[in-house]
Amino acid sequence: MNAIFKKRRDDYYTQTFKYLRYVFNDHFLLFLVIALAALAVQYAQFVQQHTLSPLEKGFVILVVTGVSLAFGRLATFVEAADGVFLLAKEVEIRAELRKAVRRSLLLPSTVGLVLIVISQLALKLPLWGLVLWFLLILALKYFLLARKLHRFSPTENTLDWQNLIDYEKERQTSLLKIYSLFTNVKGLSNRAKRRRYLDFLAGHSPKNAMRLLYCRTFLRAGDYLSLTLRLGILSFLCVAFIPNIWAAMLAAFILNYALIFQLVAMENSYADVLLARTYPQRMDLARQELLRLLLFIAFGLFILQFIIVVVTHIGAGMLLAAALVIPLFEGLYLTYRLRTKKA
Repeated sequence: MNAIFKKRRDDYYTQTFKYLRYVFNDHFLLFLVIALAALAVQYAQFVQQHTLSPLEKGFVILVVTGVSLAFGRLATFVEAADGVFLLAKEVEIRAELRKAVRRSLLLPSTVGLVLIVISQLALKLPLWGLVLWFLLILALKYFLLARKLHRFSPTENTLDWQNLIDYEKERQTSLLKIYSLFTNVKGLSNRAKRRRYLDFLAGHSPKNAMRLLYCRTFLRAGDYLSLTLRLGILSFLCVAFIPNIWAAMLAAFILNYALIFQLVAMENSYADVLLARTYPQRMDLARQELLRLLLFIAFGLFILQFIIVVVTHIGAGMLLAAALVIPLFEGLYLTYRLRTKKA
């Protein structure tokens, strides 16, 4: 049993490192180096010029502890067929799950240690306080992982195979979805989820089939809607709270570009559906409908960003520049991407 799970862990880590090469590409690494250098300079200046009060120190400790506990889910490496072929090995499986709890402490302990060392520059806690803080993070994370394991094995002689398998599949799928933002991922499947409260946006008229299909794809399939909401809200916060309007515009521009870059993938949603390809409608009209939908989404986000800028910033000239440059870029970029994919 140890050899089986060891091979699964090795295969999983090999796959993870393969995708991480695409995630941490040259451009992303350059961005990280610049961003981390800027944050380090700002943090050093903050530490030199400010002294935290006891209340602020308590807040920092809570934030660091919460962030550390957020990392490291229970990695069981159980597969769907185990519920049949390893059913007679439940005792050994439970022993492997207990080992998995201890292995899952590695990531949160590493993150917690790094954050504690960084925050120590501002907190200036004694050594025994740092050790006690680190041990507290480990104890809390171990309790959370053990509690999660108890859900799958409430007694010594029972094991909830179905929930255990579903949990591990969801854990691995969530990581693959992150990798899919940077490269093509094998074995990643998205399930459609109907959101009845958004049916009025999807439409019901069959007059324009591709418009109907793309609207429903955006609202129901994959993570297109949730991705739009996350990046949209993040851009609103950047525009609202970044005091420098040029920096706020740049942040909104980058987030809008990242969103459009991901939404263009909707064009391939029906590439393997034979009925969609045999429908009596030209494919260039389908691309026009996709372009119309993406422009509607992009301009809708821009209008909301523009309203926030008007409320939070003053500067008519810069607002006019933003009103002209960002929509123009979004329209030209979408048209170029779809024509390039067609070629």
